[in-house]
Amino acid sequence: RMAQDTETPEDAKQAAYAETERVLKVYFDARPDRWFVDKYLRQVRDWADGHGLAPERIIMGEFGALRTDARYVAAPNPDRARYIADVRRSAEELGLAWALWDLFDGMGMMDDTTRALDPDIIAALGLTMPAD
Repeated sequence: RMAQDTETPEDAKQAAYAETERVLKVYFDARPDRWFVDKYLRQVRDWADGHGLAPERIIMGEFGALRTDARYVAAPNPDRARYIADVRRSAEELGLAWALWDLFDGMGMMDDTTRALDPDIIAALGLTMPAD
């Protein structure tokens, strides 16, 4: 699409391509462990501090990790739970509020079919499974 754009100067297109490639490389080369999560959430906290915003006024919404199930091939549950726990802990330690994306579907904390809570994800969120 950019190649067909006759209005944008060529140097601007090349800069956009270079930035896109840079961001994709970060994304695909990422090892999203606790250090990785801390690094990016620390940028948010530093930005808030630099703009005089109390960290509790910032909410990190819609984080999660796609599960492997009948519809999706994605993260195994132990990796998914570890990532979700890392993101939650990082956010909490930096004073940022958070919200998981979402209740059902491939990123939820409940199975789409059975509607059973996933105990690993509940624990990763720092919550306790309800009594039966």
